[in-house]
Amino acid sequence: MEEKNYRVLRIEEQLYGCEELPEGQPVLCDVLLEAADGTQRVLPYPDAELTRLDINEGNTVTLRDHRLAKAAHSHQCVHHRGHPAGDGPPEELSWHHHCQCRCHR
Repeated sequence: MEEKNYRVLRIEEQLYGCEELPEGQPVLCDVLLEAADGTQRVLPYPDAELTRLDINEGNTVTLRDHRLAKAAHSHQCVHHRGHPAGDGPPEELSWHHHCQCRCHR
């Protein structure tokens, strides 16, 4: 069971045209994810579940067994310029000592 962190770049509701969804089918969104190495993937995901999990564009999420979870640390750490928090090498921690990402704990 591989677990990987991604940044949510875009969330778009799937287009159904003039066809209605079959009864009981959830409204799906295409979630564009980007890994720390720059690889991207699109994951169809139920809109109601994204809302329930409070997953929005810009968040860091964990994908495990085709299920998303909001990462506990989903802001951009200033010490990881260009890297999602905790995925790049830390820089000097002199002025921003209250950072709680896993590299500074």
